[in-house]
Amino acid sequence: MAEKMEIKKELTSIRNSKKFLPYSSSGYMANRLSGILAEIRKQSQNPQQGLEFLERFYSCAGPIFSRCDDSSGIIQGVFRYEAQSLFVEYARNHGDQDWLCELLVSMFRKHDYDMCSSLTEEAAQYLDAAHMRSLYERFLTLAEGEDPDWRNESSRCNAYFCAARDLAVSLKDGFLLEKAHRQEYGEEYKKHYLDVAKVFLDAGLPDEALARLPAQGGCPKYELINAEKLLIRAYEMIGDSKKLAALLEQRFERDYSSEALKLIRKHAGPAKARELSAGMKARIMGLESFSHEGMRFLLDTGRIDEADDFIVCRFDRINGRHYDWLLRYAVRMEKEGRWLALTVLYRAMLEAILEKAHLKAYGHAVRYMKKLAALAASVPDWKNITPHSAYFAALAEKNKRKSTLWRKYGGFPG
Repeated sequence: MAEKMEIKKELTSIRNSKKFLPYSSSGYMANRLSGILAEIRKQSQNPQQGLEFLERFYSCAGPIFSRCDDSSGIIQGVFRYEAQSLFVEYARNHGDQDWLCELLVSMFRKHDYDMCSSLTEEAAQYLDAAHMRSLYERFLTLAEGEDPDWRNESSRCNAYFCAARDLAVSLKDGFLLEKAHRQEYGEEYKKHYLDVAKVFLDAGLPDEALARLPAQGGCPKYELINAEKLLIRAYEMIGDSKKLAALLEQRFERDYSSEALKLIRKHAGPAKARELSAGMKARIMGLESFSHEGMRFLLDTGRIDEADDFIVCRFDRINGRHYDWLLRYAVRMEKEGRWLALTVLYRAMLEAILEKAHLKAYGHAVRYMKKLAALAASVPDWKNITPHSAYFAALAEKNKRKSTLWRKYGGFPG
């Protein structure tokens, strides 16, 4: 009994404290909460007792978040993952689902900051469908009972709607999810069509999903990729090869997607895929500027010769600040023995560092200069690119005042 009281005393102390916790103390609080969860696991004799302890634990969420800077999310993570996992474990072994539903409703009604919402995300692990449907209706009723004048500002009301949506998703019931959105957002509910369509697809109802998805190109740009993924799933499920092929071709033309090309090969045949791939290659090689999308397509489709030419012919139009992508290209070009293209890539990255005069990056600049010197002997034909000796002499003259650079390099050349 004394041990139980220690947990209760610790939680009461946290709940009643008025001291503000700055960002630097969030890790301390997270560790303290994790320790309490470990004690709950150790001391609980049965699932009922464990869940009662956890109900007290979640009651601390509001007081904690009202007086702390958890911008790192570390404290929130304890509630959303560690406490959730323990709750699900106890709930799964409890046996009385009516009692569990009452516990959840009680916790949502008492506690703020939506920390309980993660519990309904996993409801399918400890409640059957009938109890989840009943709980769904209760949460919608609770949300409807909130004062309409401040409903949109109520974190508790938002938590009720969130719980109802989670339960609808767990049930794979798009009609229930749509109903929850409609009750929460009124006529604005249709903006959540992607969520609803996905649930219908997960339930094996592609026709219902298609009834809610816009036609090709009929949604905002920021939703386009996700909408297309759902349309692809739906067309695959109903076997509409014609619409699927048209959608994939449209997507391929827009973003040079090698993923779309693979699906075209699967659904429209290898001949169509080869035709589109060849057309895209010609389109990319005709570009005046350097394109990362085009470069990735050439590499993804194994067109090393074209990728080499694409780099070399646009040596003066490559943005050297795109280090992440250029380094990936450099690895591939070195693997393929494309020394001139590799030289162009390292020059672009070197010049970007020197142009910006970024002292902290001078170590990389020195490494690139030495890499270029080592590559020079391997380049059989410089084509329209300035050979290394002339290039390096001009580079040194232009940057001769960068004393830090030459000190790291080992001295000014010459």
